[in-house]
Amino acid sequence: MAVSPTRPPGHRAARTQHRDWAWRNEYVLLGPATDASVTARLSLYVAPQGLGGLVVDTGVRLDLRARTATADPDCPTELHDQARTKADRLLAAVLAGRAERHRGRTGPTTARDRWTAGKSAAGKKDEQ
Repeated sequence: MAVSPTRPPGHRAARTQHRDWAWRNEYVLLGPATDASVTARLSLYVAPQGLGGLVVDTGVRLDLRARTATADPDCPTELHDQARTKADRLLAAVLAGRAERHRGRTGPTTARDRWTAGKSAAGKKDEQ
């Protein structure tokens, strides 16, 4: 897949509270917008359906300069609170990641990073 040198690629994010994985509607797809904002595609849970759940896809725009999140106008009214909650959490995660980058971190925290840190912490406990 070719990557544009002028437009960064998209990114798939998962909630970090879910250990090293996520499922169903917990992944969020992020991509750059034309200004200082990020667009995100969210899957919002509507109701159980079969062995899974019925979800509706919608978008949000994260304005990194103004530190605000806005749901797309096409987001169903009954799901607006859920979209807003996810968008606020996502904005906080993106801003925290940017702060880490400004402090010298070279990339986002991955599942492998968390696993390695856990192994290191366990090894230090064994040494004590």
